[in-house]
Amino acid sequence: MAQVETSDKEQLACTYAALILQDDNLEVSAENISAIVKEANITVNPYFPKLWAKVLKGRSVGDLISSAGGSSAGGAAAGGSAPAAAG
Repeated sequence: MAQVETSDKEQLACTYAALILQDDNLEVSAENISAIVKEANITVNPYFPKLWAKVLKGRSVGDLISSAGGSSAGGAAAGGSAPAAAG
């Protein structure tokens, strides 16, 4: 992680905190994200937990994970955009 930029580390910390909260069936709120990040002894800009909570409000983190990348694979298979071999 030494090569990862500070803002990326902060975003990862908030993402992992949101995953932990989802896994424990707790509210994904700015306060809860901040508490987990603080307990992990990680310093993040105060707006990151607020941003994550706002983005994830009313959404299931589990559903977002399940749907990640699904559309690109399905679209490629359905599109059949591979060129025919010239012969």
